[in-house]
Amino acid sequence: MAVFATPGEFTDRVLEVVAEIPSGRVMTYGDVAAVFGRRGARAVGMVLRYHGAGLPWWRVLRAGGHPP
Repeated sequence: MAVFATPGEFTDRVLEVVAEIPSGRVMTYGDVAAVFGRRGARAVGMVLRYHGAGLPWWRVLRAGGHPP
């Protein structure tokens, strides 16, 4: 079973931040992690992979500005 298959506090926080990204705005995976003072851009990506289907995941970009 994958590490992020079962939601926890980190997962909940990531989902909250991504859900609040306004239309017309974007953030990087690193920006999302930095909102609550953590490093972990890859972990943010994993959370969105397993739990991001109902969220505006397309508003979260790679550090270079490219979509996932």
